[in-house]
Amino acid sequence: MADLEFNSILFSIKNEIAHQMIKYGPACRTVFATHAENEVLDAYNPTVYERRGPGGGGIEDERSYEVTVDAQELTMTIESTATGNPLYEKTDGWDPGYITDIIESGDGYNWKHSEIYLEKLPRPWMEEAGNDFVDNLLMPMIDIAMKQLLGG
Repeated sequence: MADLEFNSILFSIKNEIAHQMIKYGPACRTVFATHAENEVLDAYNPTVYERRGPGGGGIEDERSYEVTVDAQELTMTIESTATGNPLYEKTDGWDPGYITDIIESGDGYNWKHSEIYLEKLPRPWMEEAGNDFVDNLLMPMIDIAMKQLLGG
């Protein structure tokens, strides 16, 4: 009987954590887009190109972050799906693929019309955004949910 009761409590806890992870998916997108804007875009002025803006599909666009939750494994995966800016597809070295790894590492820049690209300047934000989301939003909400679920 004790095993059944323990398993029931464990199942409830896992369900609540998964629920919180799913519930905060949209907020996760906001955190990642905000970090991209603050740590990558605001820190460096563009030289020759025009930024796409918050709704244009770049790294500051919340819609460019795919958030997947595996409720069984209690994992959350956040992936930036931003690709090279199509406004510049006819320019020398434009990259049509996913650009997050290029921006974060500083490796793989081919576009010839940007000082940042020519400097191969790494501009990471994904890990810090993830830590911020977990530490300041997700974990506090899971803590509140656990207190409600378990009492205390």
